[in-house]
Amino acid sequence: MINKIILGLYRTLPRKIRNGIGQSRLLKPVRDLFLRSHGRYRETKVLVKRDYLGYIINFYFFASLKVASKAAKSGIENTILRNSINLVKRLKTKENNAVVLDVGANFGYLSLVWANSIAQNGKVIAFEPNLNVHNSFNKSIIVNKQESNIQLNNLAVGNKDGSIELFLSSTTSNTLRTDKKDNNSTRIEMVSIDSFSSRNNIDRCDLVKIDVDGIELDILMGAIHLIERCKPIFIVETNDDKRIIDFFNPYDYQILDMKLNPFQSGDQLPPNIFCIPKTN
Repeated sequence: MINKIILGLYRTLPRKIRNGIGQSRLLKPVRDLFLRSHGRYRETKVLVKRDYLGYIINFYFFASLKVASKAAKSGIENTILRNSINLVKRLKTKENNAVVLDVGANFGYLSLVWANSIAQNGKVIAFEPNLNVHNSFNKSIIVNKQESNIQLNNLAVGNKDGSIELFLSSTTSNTLRTDKKDNNSTRIEMVSIDSFSSRNNIDRCDLVKIDVDGIELDILMGAIHLIERCKPIFIVETNDDKRIIDFFNPYDYQILDMKLNPFQSGDQLPPNIFCIPKTN
């Protein structure tokens, strides 16, 4: 009940006031009252109802107050979702049986939308290394009875198997050290997409989304066999790393921008790119 009350109050605040609270050191106690509970983010459940290209999406979503509020009000990464649904239906399958890898799933909004649309008869395999965020996502899976088509893994993904130090903030994590004072760290198992696919007999993949704050290229280098076998569509956060464009050149992929127009050499790198296998 208290979370519903705080969510209602949070939604009534104008954006400028919310931003001011978020940036002010003096207002940190107010910020913590709204956004934190028991030393971590304040987890909130909301009902998401949206239409993505004709798919009527309806699910409960557990996340931090800020993320949950945005999800319920306007959705998350709507352009990425619409573009991915469009591309999968046009290039891969119209049977809603897609196999999707969601690397850096966070609270799982995109995974949940895919599981209710292009993968409702297929599989979403999601990876989220931050244990608190993973656990919130897992609550969404359970309450929406999606255990059969969302497989959630508390693993980091990289270019090889092993263990890695993970730097944690409230709702995100990173394998690259940051200078934020509130970061703490833990060690976590890391896998490559290729080794995970081999061990789990993944012989088909239609879509891969990679959003991991800076090591996207490493993850791609650990997915070469999957690329050669399955030729999946990729959605990759670029973090202004032009090497990602070069990576796809030997594998006969076309790079599209956020409007699904061909990316031209010399163009400003968009925040996310859509990489599709060329058709003969």
